[in-house]
Amino acid sequence: MVTFGTTYPAPAFKIEEIIKAAKVLPNLGFVFSLQEKWDSYKLVEKANLKNILLKQFVPQKELLNSDKVIAFISHAGANSCAESMYYGKFSIGFPTAKDQPGMAFRLEIMKAGISMG
Repeated sequence: MVTFGTTYPAPAFKIEEIIKAAKVLPNLGFVFSLQEKWDSYKLVEKANLKNILLKQFVPQKELLNSDKVIAFISHAGANSCAESMYYGKFSIGFPTAKDQPGMAFRLEIMKAGISMG
């Protein structure tokens, strides 16, 4: 599952890296939650990959509670980090602003995830 919050646009270069991963991992599904007004939404839409589901909203907690979700790619916001740890999902953080770099670092320290930023 890939979410980048609702406040700041997901940086295009970070989304492009995730799209590359989806291309080389065609047997894995990627659920993207991005705001339609963002350029990153258009990038994912343009990629048009069969293993990507693109939505403006997904029920994050319900998906994190699913056994089908094996990892959580996010901006490493405080809520996303807390929810991923609560549901026992490994996080891949792409921090973009505010407290996110520190949260991503804390995920690494706790061996609950890695930071890509």
